[in-house]
Amino acid sequence: MSQSDLTPFGGWLLERIVAAGFRSPSAFANAAGVQPSMVLRWLHGRVQPSPDGLVRAAPLLGVPVREMLARGLDLPELDQTVSLPAEAARLARLLGPESPLPPAKRVWLERVVQAVMDAAEAEDD
Repeated sequence: MSQSDLTPFGGWLLERIVAAGFRSPSAFANAAGVQPSMVLRWLHGRVQPSPDGLVRAAPLLGVPVREMLARGLDLPELDQTVSLPAEAARLARLLGPESPLPPAKRVWLERVVQAVMDAAEAEDD
């Protein structure tokens, strides 16, 4: 698989897969509980990863869940360190009734927020 065939996220993901010691994207997919064909679609940008898949993949790659979600869902603002009140206000605006996001992005953001909250609660246990 050539790096030039991959999306920016796909190239980043492939680098992490190799660095984590997986012999192939298929081996990584099996460990993550994802179909190998789905990981190949992620790498080539044919499908956007689901928040759940990204949350499952992050620890296998040694990547913080927040970074994995930000990169995989193309939401770079999640990867920024922002004060809690500003972040909360921004999320409220993005998820509120006057959201500037297209409906599909809003649904993805809702899933991302839920996945991050679930992951944070799991880390607290």
